[in-house]
Amino acid sequence: MLALGLVHTTAAFWLFFAGIKNIPARQVGFVMYLDPLTAALLSAVALGEPLTASTLLGGTLILAAGLLALKQPRITRRHNAPPTTDSEGMPTMRVIGPSRHAHGGVPAPSPPTTNSPQ
Repeated sequence: MLALGLVHTTAAFWLFFAGIKNIPARQVGFVMYLDPLTAALLSAVALGEPLTASTLLGGTLILAAGLLALKQPRITRRHNAPPTTDSEGMPTMRVIGPSRHAHGGVPAPSPPTTNSPQ
């Protein structure tokens, strides 16, 4: 009995992870969010557990948030954008916005100019 449980559990996990490695991360996240919702629905059907208003509200929020996340625009790299890896293949960081300097992330002030006649 123990071997039967281990084999089926191992096979189920292996198939699950083999399947999700072929889909985008956004869709994997949505599938993972469906796990507690599926557990609640299956426990109601198979075990007769009550579906309370808070369970239904939570399930609705999970579905709404997941669908909203799937609808967000994807960020893609422009064709002329610089590569995101260095010469050794390591990821590089691109700073967006003001440059970061050693003194608190603010550029050094420019030296004062004098308006003296020459």
